Amino acid sequence: MNKWKSTLIICLLLFLSVLACGHAAAEGESHAYKVGEVVDLQIADETDVTCIYTVFLDGQKIYQSKEPDTHVNVSYRPREAGNYEIRADLTYKSGETRQLTAAFTVEPGPEQTGGPYSQRDGWWKDKAYRKSDLDAAGCAIFTLSHALHRMGIEGEDSEPAPLAVKYALCLVKGGTSNVWLIREAAEQFTFQTQADLLTNKNEIVREFRDGAMFSFSIVLGHIALAADLSEDGKMVEIVDSAPGVTLERIKKASMYYRNEKGEYVAFTDLSQVPGTRYYLETQQWGGLTYYLDLDYVARRGVRLIKPYWLRLEENGESLPADLVQFGTVQSTITVNKKERLVPTDSLVWRSSTPTPMACYISGTKAVNMMDTAGKKVKSIPGRTVLPVLNVLEDQVQVRYDDIVGYVAKKSVEVFELADVTGTPGVLSLKGRTSGKAQVRVRYTDGGKLMDNIRIGTPVVVLSETKESYEVEVDGRRGFVQKEYVTLEGELDETQDET
Repeated sequence: MNKWKSTLIICLLLFLSVLACGHAAAEGESHAYKVGEVVDLQIADETDVTCIYTVFLDGQKIYQSKEPDTHVNVSYRPREAGNYEIRADLTYKSGETRQLTAAFTVEPGPEQTGGPYSQRDGWWKDKAYRKSDLDAAGCAIFTLSHALHRMGIEGEDSEPAPLAVKYALCLVKGGTSNVWLIREAAEQFTFQTQADLLTNKNEIVREFRDGAMFSFSIVLGHIALAADLSEDGKMVEIVDSAPGVTLERIKKASMYYRNEKGEYVAFTDLSQVPGTRYYLETQQWGGLTYYLDLDYVARRGVRLIKPYWLRLEENGESLPADLVQFGTVQSTITVNKKERLVPTDSLVWRSSTPTPMACYISGTKAVNMMDTAGKKVKSIPGRTVLPVLNVLEDQVQVRYDDIVGYVAKKSVEVFELADVTGTPGVLSLKGRTSGKAQVRVRYTDGGKLMDNIRIGTPVVVLSETKESYEVEVDGRRGFVQKEYVTLEGELDETQDET
């Protein structure tokens, strides 16, 4: 229940309001907060004033400001259930004093999950991290948790406190061994990383475009998450559990927030950033998402956190996979260092399409794959089959040779995987499927040679003419004379006879 007491006279038009997660509670309105839910205290139209904050729980004083605070828009995150009263003793520049109080009830409830977390909001002081705690030494743990949630990994194991327990040994003299922490977490949560820091801007951009994030030493003694790249490739989105530390220590760089117009606005004080919280108990700023120049991020060097783009769904498990050869009916992948031919509909890949989609280059000539800036990054042979990541107005985003890029929409045929059917088989010569002999694959029925491919190579028959099969083979579509294809059922019969 929100109950208000104030010694202010009405003509001052000064009031203290209580909000929960940004939603105002009107005077007299009943609202019970949950343990861990942030309570925002806002004093309107105040300048030239200092404040001493006192917090009472069930009538007992549990906190008081050690020194006058100049912040009059503050937040508090209760760690226990009970009846709270927060008192604000204001002193004006003129010497006049005023007192405001707000009372509210806090009920038991689950702690905050998902972030962005505020390392210095008071909640983490009793959350152990080896011989320290998350409040004092947890920036790398918060960064890892932020990355895991961005990858869609939910549950208790991805929360800061359990992570701090599991990886306690990563806290060494001088701080967290981030290379050790990320390497160990990569094994548990199946994402990709590497021992060396990345410093090359082009490589960092390429990894960002392929879904990567980076944990990095943003300033001396503090770690944050480089979460994403701006559309123009010049700015990096940062998720920072303790931005006050960064602002205090950063050198030769500007920090930016993005306004409603999409413009990047530099700030020199966190109070200038819309939506920031200042916690009265710790007198520190809360976690924040903001932007830095790519140049600065690259100079610092970044540690790769990259989710696998492709996974095999099998027997109730989701296994990270590497693509060897893509096909719309069956694909060759590597799982647990073993190469396998699997149905393509058992694969799940990171994409923006509502259903799994693929495309193939409809012409016989090679097509250029471009990056976001319109620069050529790869040449793709005609009739190549490709997994689709996104379909735009004039372009299709695809993956080829482990590179993500764009091809002109007019040069490909796009379709849903569910619409494709075919019969598996193998290239053969007089029934034989082993040996060094090769079979001609042509662009069109009886047309120009596309490639010579060794017998024993798997194919999928998509359609047939009088003398040929249209097949997918080695990641491309072409035509093979029927006598050189043994279908799946026929192959089984041959093996039985043998």
